Amino acid sequence: MLDVVLHSTILDLQTNGYPLDITQGGFRESRGAVDQALCLAEICHILRSHYHTKPVLAFLDIKSAYDTVDRNYIWKVLQPYVSPPLLGLLRNLFDEVQIEVLLSNATSRRFHPKTRVLQGSILSPYLYSVYINQLPVYLRHQAIEDDTPSLYLAPLLNCLLYADDVVLIANRSTMADILRECEEHSIQMGYRWSPSKCVILDNQPQTIEYAIYDQVLPQATTFTYLGIPFKPGGHLDPEKLVQSNIFKAMSTMNVLSSIGVNPSGFSKLLCS
Repeated sequence: MLDVVLHSTILDLQTNGYPLDITQGGFRESRGAVDQALCLAEICHILRSHYHTKPVLAFLDIKSAYDTVDRNYIWKVLQPYVSPPLLGLLRNLFDEVQIEVLLSNATSRRFHPKTRVLQGSILSPYLYSVYINQLPVYLRHQAIEDDTPSLYLAPLLNCLLYADDVVLIANRSTMADILRECEEHSIQMGYRWSPSKCVILDNQPQTIEYAIYDQVLPQATTFTYLGIPFKPGGHLDPEKLVQSNIFKAMSTMNVLSSIGVNPSGFSKLLCS
């Protein structure tokens, strides 16, 4: 209940408090999943049409993202922007927590998690965004001005973040360096990428291998990012999107049919 009460205050923080990087789209006003996928498509379109670059996309997965968060780092970052009473409430909600495991009617001893933000808390996505906020700054080698036109902004953005969904955008000559910087940042912050769950989209996958922690990342011909399928070069994949939506619609209709729905409505038995 306290989570819900604090949620509106946290939403105000996102606009008037600690500034999240421009590349972060998760759980912000007018920056939903579809908006973020559109940003990726627009960036790739600008790179192809105005800079004659075929971008390589690297979709990265963070291993147990919420479970590896250093909360002390979050509190330190928020301290200049949050009143002491509010920061104290947040710390108590996340630091003073005990967990027990129920399995086959047996309950474990309670234990205190030293790291992580809580799964299921509506405050956790924002706190995780604060935790990961320095990654795009670390990867960028040039500052971004607020009034930079989109045509000049696109080549400066080499990543997009939606909570723990990370996509890198680069050409073939720089992607390996950006992946190495991602590896360095993970070591500094105490989290870890999951190479086997990462995916590379490249127009010519047979000539270059990309790696994190000396593990080669798998390559694919399509990848669904935030519900929108992409092809190499950052092109949208409308055929796969249509087929996916058809499958979801048919699955929903099958469920409705199983409870008695038909083209003319519910059966008379259910209506009586």
